[in-house]
Amino acid sequence: MNSIKNSIINVDLKTLETIIKSIKNSNIYIVKIKGEMIQCWEDYIFEIQNKFNFPTSCLDSVDRYLDWMRDLQWIIEEKIVLVIYNYKYFFRNNTKLKNELILDFKEVILPYWEGEVKTEVVEGVPRSLTIYLVD
Repeated sequence: MNSIKNSIINVDLKTLETIIKSIKNSNIYIVKIKGEMIQCWEDYIFEIQNKFNFPTSCLDSVDRYLDWMRDLQWIIEEKIVLVIYNYKYFFRNNTKLKNELILDFKEVILPYWEGEVKTEVVEGVPRSLTIYLVD
């Protein structure tokens, strides 16, 4: 079995459109959010929990958000793609939180889906998760 390498990729809109066209009919769950609409934790978590269909709200809990992002058992597609459009405007006035969220992906969520899931969950299976930051 090939090992999975999850990643965060900076792309321009034209490149992303080419990527999306190439994966359109694949077994992929795609979440798209508009970076300019996300300026605080409440904006972000409302959008993420709705687009990923979290079973419960995470408004008051970063830990619950991280737990749901490392669960996603209700998503049947093999691969998951998160696209943040207009990334330069994402948390425009809160770069600390912006950096913390990206760090959570790099250090917690992506490594979990690359392989930690095999030791954390009985019969856990790694999943492909790619995040595209679009400017």
